[in-house]
Parts: sequence; C-alpha cells; structure tokens
Amino acid sequence: MMRTLRAVVTGALLMFGAVGSGGAASGAGVAATAARLDALYVSIHGHADELRAAERLSYERVEGGTAACMHAHGRTAYRPVPYDGWYRDFTDADLGYGNGYGSVLDSLGGPGRRYLRNEAAQARLLPDERDLAPQDVDVYNACTAPYGHRPYWDFDGPTMSLDDLLTPVEADPVVQQAAAPYSACMHDRFGYTIGERPDDLLYPKSSMDAKFAADAECRRPAYTAAMLALAPRITPWEQRHRAELSAVRQQWRQLVADAARLPR
Repeated sequence: MMRTLRAVVTGALLMFGAVGSGGAASGAGVAATAARLDALYVSIHGHADELRAAERLSYERVEGGTAACMHAHGRTAYRPVPYDGWYRDFTDADLGYGNGYGSVLDSLGGPGRRYLRNEAAQARLLPDERDLAPQDVDVYNACTAPYGHRPYWDFDGPTMSLDDLLTPVEADPVVQQAAAPYSACMHDRFGYTIGERPDDLLYPKSSMDAKFAADAECRRPAYTAAMLALAPRITPWEQRHRAELSAVRQQWRQLVADAARLPR
C-alpha cells in the first residue's frame, strides 16, 4: 500500500513541477500554498475581530429585537440573555480553511484549533435555556421567528464562494488518482472504515486523535497533489475576482465600524 501511495504522490510532484531540488522544497511549497489558502479563506470569511464585531451586531439585532417584541406583547419582565460571544477567545490562527469540508484540501493533523475553540464556545453557550413561563413560550417563538429562531451567535457574515477555485483542483486527474487509495489505506493499515469525512473522524471522541493521525497518513499523497495543483491557480483566481474580494473586505470593515458605534 505505501509503495502505491508514494508512487502516486511522486508522479504528482513531477507533473506539477514544484519539487525543486528535493522533498524539503516541495514540502515548503505545499506549506506556502496551504498558508495562502488559509489567508484567502480568512479574508473572505472574516478575521477574528471582524467575526466578533458581526456577532455583537447580531446580538443587538436578535436579542434587542426579541426583547422589544416581548415587551410589546406585555411581557415586560423579559430580559435578553447577557452577551457572551462565540468568538470571544478566537484568534486569526484559529481560523483558515481548516479540516471540516471532507475534502482532500482539508488541513492535515488533528481536528484543528477551530474545532477546539468551537467546543469551548459550545460548552459556554449551550444549551440556550430561557426562563420563560409556559404562557410566554408561544409569544417568544413568535418574537424569534423573524430571526429564524437562531441564536445571535449563529449569524451570516459577508462571504463569497471558492468553488470555482477549489472544485477544479479536487477534480484534477492527478489529485483523484492520489486520493483513490485513501479508503483502503484507512481500512487496511489502521482498521477504520471511513464514509463521510470529517464526521467519521470525530466520533467516538475516544478514538478521534488516532483517526486523525491515520487520516493524515493516508490522505497526505492526495493533499500534496491538491496543494501543488492549487498553487498556480490562486493568483489568477484572485485577479479575476478582485472586485468581489474588495467588496467582501469592505463589508467586513463596515461591520467593524458599525460595532464600534454600539454603546458599551
């Protein structure tokens, strides 16, 4: 099995011409491309301070609007939950493309810092329990309906699709060839039957670290091939989408400015 995996990835390195003088050079190229993908993803989906700003605005809109509605219906004792941001402890290092997409481009290694931050936030904020009298439940549900019954930290920020950048990479024949042995590798070498990534890696949690280590070993050939296929595509994609990227950045900056004007 390992002989097959190594042969495939060596072919990928040679085909994309990114090997340079040896494995260290190709590894550096893969790492640099992964860093560029992370930076692009964060620029689109928000830096940590931008996510906190958007969440603060969402809190004012959702919790403030719900409270106003409850009071308008005579439930004057209702009070919003105190603000406690999901992204309170996040840094930019916790963000990036990550490994939650079930893609060959997912980061290698453990579940990732974002997963761990999400778990910590979930422990603080869930379950979202309200101290409501039985006769107030229907009114509360009507008041939260305009917000899709979503908590303030479940908000939609500015975004744009990366599909036309990443889908051709995943469909590249060399990448697909490198990915083909993945399931057999996970099963034959490590004893795991993996259907849907990443869900099958996360549960049960008692075996999560071992599964992610196996995933990194078995997916590395496809990951390397994918990053080498992605490398020459990023700059042209950014050039084609310069106006859209600029618009998304402006939207995030505006959210930060709007949040700065909120009362503290």
